[in-house]
Amino acid sequence: MKKKKETITQNKGACSLVDRNIPKCIDIGIEHLPELHRTMLAYRIYAKKSYKEIAEMIGYTEGYVRVSVYRSKKKLRQLDSLLKHRDPEKETIEEVVIKWKYGNFEI
Repeated sequence: MKKKKETITQNKGACSLVDRNIPKCIDIGIEHLPELHRTMLAYRIYAKKSYKEIAEMIGYTEGYVRVSVYRSKKKLRQLDSLLKHRDPEKETIEEVVIKWKYGNFEI
């Protein structure tokens, strides 16, 4: 019987060894999302609820929940990318988070 070839993936996100404060900043990013989006994201990721279950709990359509969770994750990926590419000598983490929050950034 052949063994499956194992692949090792490296974390290419902002949670690298370069800056150990970045995971905290993703938490800050989550805090800056609208409350309803935070709730849906928490149900989906942490509670492992289906989109249908979330929709029933909060009183919105399943489509709305899907789109909102997708957009929230997309915004957090943007923040991750901004943090990964920032120049620590020119920008603090807080400045990056503020730019991200108000959509004033270039990748």
